[in-house]
Amino acid sequence: MWFWLSLIALLCWSGSDLFSKIGCRDEDDRLSHLKMVMAVGVVMGLHAAFEIFVGGTEISFSIILTYLPVSLLYIGSMTLGYLGLRYIELSVSSPICNSSGALVAVLTLLFVGGDEIMLDDTRLLYEKLTAAGCKSRMIVAPERWHAYVLYCLSENMPSDFEAINKFMDRVLSPARSLRWMRLDNAAKIYPAAKRRNWVNFFRLSAELSEPVDIPVLRAALDVTVRRFPSIAVRLQPGVFWYYLEQLPKAPEIQAERSCPLAHAPFGKVRECALRVLVYNERNRVAVEFFHAVTDGNGGMTFFKTLLAEYISQKYGVAVPTEHGVLGRLEEPDEEELEDSFLRYAGDVKASRKEATAYHLTGTPEPDGFKNLITMIAPSDDVRAAAKRHGVTVTELLCAAMMQAINELQAERVPQRRLRKPVKVLLPVNLRRMFPSKTLRNFVSYITPEIDPCMGDYSFDEICSIVHHRMGLENNPQSMRAKFAANVASEKSPFLKVVPLFVKNIVMKAVFDSVGECKSCLCLSNLGNVQLPEVMAQYVSRLDFIIGVQAKAPHNCGVVSWNGTMYINCIRNIREPELEMRFYRVLKSLGIHIKVESNMR
Repeated sequence: MWFWLSLIALLCWSGSDLFSKIGCRDEDDRLSHLKMVMAVGVVMGLHAAFEIFVGGTEISFSIILTYLPVSLLYIGSMTLGYLGLRYIELSVSSPICNSSGALVAVLTLLFVGGDEIMLDDTRLLYEKLTAAGCKSRMIVAPERWHAYVLYCLSENMPSDFEAINKFMDRVLSPARSLRWMRLDNAAKIYPAAKRRNWVNFFRLSAELSEPVDIPVLRAALDVTVRRFPSIAVRLQPGVFWYYLEQLPKAPEIQAERSCPLAHAPFGKVRECALRVLVYNERNRVAVEFFHAVTDGNGGMTFFKTLLAEYISQKYGVAVPTEHGVLGRLEEPDEEELEDSFLRYAGDVKASRKEATAYHLTGTPEPDGFKNLITMIAPSDDVRAAAKRHGVTVTELLCAAMMQAINELQAERVPQRRLRKPVKVLLPVNLRRMFPSKTLRNFVSYITPEIDPCMGDYSFDEICSIVHHRMGLENNPQSMRAKFAANVASEKSPFLKVVPLFVKNIVMKAVFDSVGECKSCLCLSNLGNVQLPEVMAQYVSRLDFIIGVQAKAPHNCGVVSWNGTMYINCIRNIREPELEMRFYRVLKSLGIHIKVESNMR
């Protein structure tokens, strides 16, 4: 019997739906939508009269006063729906008018009556949502019917509306309070050290197997930025310190510029501290991060998660949360937002005193253009060369760069006594020493050096110096002492109350005296990147580029992917002398290298 009743209900519902919508499409009758509303109202009124006078449903003035506003809203929405049929096709209108089920799926807050016919479907939907990693909640009201929430029943209304209000405030309300965060200890120097034509950015990019679908990427970015409230931010000035404020919405996707890490005014950082770029001639998507927001490791986690969400939406594959890909619909862990420098700083402080390093010079690009030379080498070749010299891959690249700089200085400065130390800054990921999930800056550095005034160095000798310097300092005790000095300065009671504009002057002077001048350049190696197997087939290449220094024209970023190492040497001068010498050193080690350049 239930089957025939269900079939009759289906035919009546679909028939009324069809004819009511067709009836509203009479172009000659401007009041057709109102007539249809009146017809529907008559039917509903007859049903209500039957329930009151035959069914014995209780009715009173207070009940009418309670439910009249809801009824008026329902009638108003129905009127607008019928009016809309003048302008859109019926095939489009019907899903829109009956989209409540889809809306509930998106919102992931499910209300269902215990006695309604769609109870099993709702349970299945809930299981599918949770299996996909969505934080969903299902509320089953015993002995209630379909869409019972719309009737505002006194027995269910308080608890149901409380749940709805909490959900709307937390997820959808545009007026919800945006999260704000203090800059981490390492980040505080970057806003102060800015120049009119220099802001410290770095870049991660991927070349995909197909052209980038920008609408899908925009949808993926919207999901990803909500997962990373410490990275999708804008920089704001306070009275005493700068701070980060969460973005209210995802940034616009931009077309690739004339060169990577093109300069943007500091005012743009105060609007958004990251840029998402697309260059479809190379199927490339890139994200550029202001360094005060995160380091290369945190940026890579954001970038992997963005790519995972894009691939998931584009190709319909389920990308697991592994190899640095985070759950896109998860709430961020509070540990991801912490300043781990404050957590792990000790009482013993290392001295900041260091010798000033040699800085290369050249002809500046007048328009701020960044020249990029990428050296592409098989990872196995580089590892084999490192093994022959008894060093790690990073130590080998550092030694090769130091030899190239040393040769260049010897040519430019013939008198040995006038030469300065050759020093390359190597960032160290502190997460490997101190347990931390932070996605903010948490790196220190080691600066191997040679002093040309003392004599000539063979490549093996440079490798030995770099290796032993790394062995001496690459440990928790030495690293903690290094960043403890910065943390102690931040905690100074006097410094806390100094206004921001005074801090900026002082920190910029400190940066100039004990910052980048203490090394020739930075060589940052993110290592061998791993991706979940299901998404790896869609990624053909990865690149990591760090911006040039404020007063030195070179920097170098390294990343390996799928058996290939990409060494990106960037500069803001015209002469490629350092890159040429660096290439020759690597070539002499038996490494097969392919070179790409954006030189004009």
